[in-house]
Amino acid sequence: MTKKLTSEHGRIFRALGALALTLGEEASDDRLELYTKILAPYAAPDIIAAIGRAAETLKFFPTPSEIIGLIKARQREGEKDPAVAWEELLDAIETHGYTSDVQFDDGAIAAAIRGLGGWEYLCDLSDKEMTYQKLPARFQKLYQEAARAGHHRAPGLVQGANTRENRAKGLDREFPQPVKRARTMAEIMAGSRPRPALPQPDQGFALVPYPAGCETRLALKPKTGVD
Repeated sequence: MTKKLTSEHGRIFRALGALALTLGEEASDDRLELYTKILAPYAAPDIIAAIGRAAETLKFFPTPSEIIGLIKARQREGEKDPAVAWEELLDAIETHGYTSDVQFDDGAIAAAIRGLGGWEYLCDLSDKEMTYQKLPARFQKLYQEAARAGHHRAPGLVQGANTRENRAKGLDREFPQPVKRARTMAEIMAGSRPRPALPQPDQGFALVPYPAGCETRLALKPKTGVD
């Protein structure tokens, strides 16, 4: 493998090599390097997951287009590698901070945040504290449980400090906070700036609770005047 490949590309390269061995096929370094470069536009965790799926379901070593097909099928189903979801969470923490109400396109992320102690709590932790408390592994477990329950198919909203404090003072309706939107991994990799804030609940939205143990979510549901 050439030195031009990054450590992330090297991980994909090695996974492809392991796949070739699993399927009983010899694959040269040049061939694996070509595969790695063709797959480069996709997120590494999604590629690794697709390679794992190929090892489970295919009898022969796949072409790049077959691996890409597995990636896209996974995306259409709404599945996401927990490592991708974790990176989206970290990006949202860095971008928006503990004071903001933040919506995730993937509601399973919001559910996992609640299970880990809440948005404000996570935003207040240092990288060292996250590692010490084994948060990545704990997040993976909670995220997978929420995704299996189908919460990844709807957006999820986490509450920031400003809304909490206003609500405690009875001022949350008088001073509604703008809802920020977390970036997806594709947007992070593309360097896209966060999208504008979403409409507020009193502008035709309603806060709809998840099932017990999960975060609330912002849904397109006309307000009825009943809280």
